[in-house]
Amino acid sequence: CDGVVVGAGAVVPSGCLLGPGVEVPAGAVLAANSRHTALSRPELLKLAEDMDDDDSGDEADAERGADADADAAGTLWRVVAAGAMGKGGGAAAWPISGELSEPEDDEIVPEDEVVPGETFFSEVEATMQRGIEADHTVENVALEVNSLKFAQNRTFADCLQPLLLTLLSSLQLSTRTKKERPREIKRCLKRWGALLGRFVQSQADQDVLLATLISVATESDALADVFQHALHALYECDASVLSEEAILRWASAAEAAPCGSPTRALLDSAAPFLTWLQEAEEDSEED
Repeated sequence: CDGVVVGAGAVVPSGCLLGPGVEVPAGAVLAANSRHTALSRPELLKLAEDMDDDDSGDEADAERGADADADAAGTLWRVVAAGAMGKGGGAAAWPISGELSEPEDDEIVPEDEVVPGETFFSEVEATMQRGIEADHTVENVALEVNSLKFAQNRTFADCLQPLLLTLLSSLQLSTRTKKERPREIKRCLKRWGALLGRFVQSQADQDVLLATLISVATESDALADVFQHALHALYECDASVLSEEAILRWASAAEAAPCGSPTRALLDSAAPFLTWLQEAEEDSEED
């Protein structure tokens, strides 16, 4: 949209709508599926009245949500319910490297046949959950998700978000001790990391995968406490899943986040791993 500004290190989850003129400060974290406008509350209420849409409930949403989110300049229009962890996870708010992978021309289906986003995410989540519970092979789950992707004209990034969200949700980290959490994350990604790798086809896809992890970590203290271990586990899956470049690109942008912000807290949490990563890179260059 015209005039939208997203600061470095900010997290704008998938499903967020930012109207013209909205500014998201560095380090801000917006609620998943929230809608933001630069209009004032009176202007928004007037617009809702003019639309005269009795079914949408926009006027009531505007009255409840106005000025409820200080992370973005302007008014919070509404937050659309979309599951406990937010359908679609997080979209990268730092500069994405390259372009998101797109479906091939022969995969595109007519717009009137495209299934709404939430349905797609739900189907991918259900497929991943079945794979976990029945201990399916990576190949079988990848085949099912690819079928959904082709049939519904989705990108690889669209698949990555619900896949990672389901994997993280299945760990039930809040019920585990802080010592157990890194071990469970590593076990999970050792088992399913190759599946994520099937759907990471570009550096931009890596950015979306990392943003999804960050979006969950900003809402889950259990994950935030072991964020560096989650980063490390994704990095160890395979360079094609989450590369050193993608991690350092996020860390560089996150340094602009203000102290006390969720993004800054995650950056501080990841400091030991980031230091190790940078030192390893320096040693490699010297060799």
